[in-house]
Amino acid sequence: MPHLAWLGLSPFDLDGVDPASLQPLTPRDRALASGIAARPEMPAAWAACAQEMLDRGCKAELESLYSRGGVGQVLSYVLRKLATKDWVT
Repeated sequence: MPHLAWLGLSPFDLDGVDPASLQPLTPRDRALASGIAARPEMPAAWAACAQEMLDRGCKAELESLYSRGGVGQVLSYVLRKLATKDWVT
């Protein structure tokens, strides 16, 4: 499997995100997350994120950060993740 990294918000990044900006999982989201969580060749961290999304029943897009602090908050998040290599692999 090619090396992939999950740079966007993971379910473990939701502390401090406005709960009103979270979105319920769609049936498609649930199917995708279930598939990721169930595939044995998937990295364990991805499976954990997918399972956490399923358990919470919601997701957050990078745009969710916008409601908390505007474009500066989104940019700060992405730059911090890139600088610290704090993505899910």
